[in-house]
Amino acid sequence: MKFFHACAEHRSFSRAAEKLSISQPALSQGIKALEKELKHKLFVRDRGICLTPQGERLFTHCERLFTLIENIKDDLASAGKGIKGVIKAGILESILLYVFPRIISEYSSGFPKVTFKFEKAETIPIEKAVLEERLHFGIISRPSSSKKLEDRKLAEYPHSLFVATDQKGPLEVLAKSLPLYLLGSWQAEALKHKTDLFVRFHNIKCLNPINCVAVVRQLVANGLGMAVLPSFVLGQDLRIVESYPDFRMGLYLIRKGRRRINALADHFTDFLLARNLKDHQS
Repeated sequence: MKFFHACAEHRSFSRAAEKLSISQPALSQGIKALEKELKHKLFVRDRGICLTPQGERLFTHCERLFTLIENIKDDLASAGKGIKGVIKAGILESILLYVFPRIISEYSSGFPKVTFKFEKAETIPIEKAVLEERLHFGIISRPSSSKKLEDRKLAEYPHSLFVATDQKGPLEVLAKSLPLYLLGSWQAEALKHKTDLFVRFHNIKCLNPINCVAVVRQLVANGLGMAVLPSFVLGQDLRIVESYPDFRMGLYLIRKGRRRINALADHFTDFLLARNLKDHQS
């Protein structure tokens, strides 16, 4: 199966043999033995190779099979000499930067053989990857939109209006000189419905340069404006001008409802669910 997968991936027997560090005759014999066992031709050989319809289907099965084998290895390793392996998760970038560093540090100190492979993405791509089991779980800012995914609420963070620490004075003064950076039209609508900010300061200059919490935070920390951000971004370089307890961001762990058992990922998510993430802000 590994011989076949390498040939299908590289579309060349010679390149596959080189990749696998075996001779080309040995590779060809392996492919012939597989075709004989499956009773189907897998390749069409004519100025190179291409997959037959049966070969295309087998290639898809191989992708799933090898992923399952890796999961089995991780599971056995976790149940054997100590927990080790790779945890694959999708996560919002702001959560990865400002909430997860201390979580990862705490977990890694107890389980140093575990490696994290995070895919930074928005909510919809994360849900899709978890559904397809390309990721063990996801961390998003709302309950799952799919009935095939289960979700667990991890935390909830109120939003506050931030400025740089060295920006002095009350909001009445700051609003006249500093622009307000918005994370998109959704945030403008949320501020209209959940706060009276625009009622009190209807002439405030609003800018929407980029929909990225980390970048907007950096703009504010550099004294270039102010922004309404979740409380977990607070650091020594920022100060809170005012808070909005009704404008909150949830944090949810999502997993496929009926998923393959993976002891390593389940061990970490159990660890995560047992913690209060508000205590792990960086």
